[in-house]
Amino acid sequence: MRTAVSGWLERRRDLIRRAVATFTQESASTAVVGITGLLIVHELPKEQYAMYTFLVSTAILLVGITDLGLVYCALPIVGTRADDRRWVVAVCRRIYQKRWILFSVGVPAVTAYAVISMRRHDWTQWWFVVALALTAAWAWTMLTQQFTGEILGITQSIRVLNRAGWAQTASRAVLICLALLPWWGDLRLALLMGSAVVATALAVAIHRRHIRGFGPIPDASPEERRAIDRRVVEIVRPLIVPGVYYQLQGYVTVLLATMAGTASVVADVGALGRLAMLLIIVDRVLSVLLMPRLARCTTAEQFDRLTRFGLGVYALTLVLATGSALAFPQLWLLLIGGQYANASGLIWIAVLSTVLYFFTGFLFRVLMTRGFSQGQFVNILFAVGSQVIAIAVVGVDTTRGVIVTGLASAIGQTTFQLIQLVRMRRREIRTVLSDGSGDSRDLEVLR
Repeated sequence: MRTAVSGWLERRRDLIRRAVATFTQESASTAVVGITGLLIVHELPKEQYAMYTFLVSTAILLVGITDLGLVYCALPIVGTRADDRRWVVAVCRRIYQKRWILFSVGVPAVTAYAVISMRRHDWTQWWFVVALALTAAWAWTMLTQQFTGEILGITQSIRVLNRAGWAQTASRAVLICLALLPWWGDLRLALLMGSAVVATALAVAIHRRHIRGFGPIPDASPEERRAIDRRVVEIVRPLIVPGVYYQLQGYVTVLLATMAGTASVVADVGALGRLAMLLIIVDRVLSVLLMPRLARCTTAEQFDRLTRFGLGVYALTLVLATGSALAFPQLWLLLIGGQYANASGLIWIAVLSTVLYFFTGFLFRVLMTRGFSQGQFVNILFAVGSQVIAIAVVGVDTTRGVIVTGLASAIGQTTFQLIQLVRMRRREIRTVLSDGSGDSRDLEVLR
């Protein structure tokens, strides 16, 4: 027995080492980000925290517009050639060229939305305009970080990603503490957005320094570019609308609050959203460790084993997080402060909604590692249909209405992605058996 365990540990030593390193970094990062986020909740007046929530969500919206499903193309296109650094960089570079173009197109649209919201809430102060400009700069650096991080993630440069994560977390924590000093007055909001720009740029610099160590990497040949573009179109075509919707699904809740609710409702929704930082570590660790391995799987047995592990982790997270929020809501309330006591009865709903959103994202990324994008448009019907029903019942002009609407959307999307996972496996089994190339236990996972 001891020999078998030792052998199992020896075979998985590298994976365990990377898992521990990633878990440690993500745990520390989540703790620091959570603490600084809660510090922002406590220190900013409720009106300014509503502004801060709006700015952060606007940055997410701007980055999300660049997606159109492109974020899910790199892993299935790279496939088993993940050890070919030139190919990895060529694929990512080609994909992100399209995202940077979309960013430039999206800026005017997001600016128009921001101006409408500013006028509605009378957020026309000069320091808010400065903070909004810094928000656009932060969105640009976040997109660049996704580009460099994608390359490092596919090449399994986990140590570099962790080092950059440490640097980004520590620098932003220090800058946030400095920005919240009382003598800055109203300028604190702009300084908070500036701290995000600086910390993200630091992580990008660390990424780029490591990538330069790959040596000279020529661009893809014309033939390779055409091949990449064809595969991108194949993956993205059914994902253009649902891909954008998925990227922005978390923002929809804040969007509804901003457009239909008061500044107090926006602040409540933003504060409850801060609780998600305690749960994001599960999603981040699984994304870093499982997704590249899923993309490299060559047999159904490998694929199913890793997928079941991810499903089990999320099931455990859902039970523990939601159960504790139901049993001890006052302990969770301590994290966001007494000024949000009116929302204490909604904490368990917010926590459950967050876990389901992360779970939906996990399922979606599992499907995308195999390039299975068929039928994703129906996801919008599940999500929007659930939201319409919730809005008809509870409305969106109160904190409760917005949170329940978000939960309804999460349930609808989780249901759909589980159906998609079953469809993908059945399709692969039918394909292989019809070809006479094996049985359901030994089938090759389709590229």
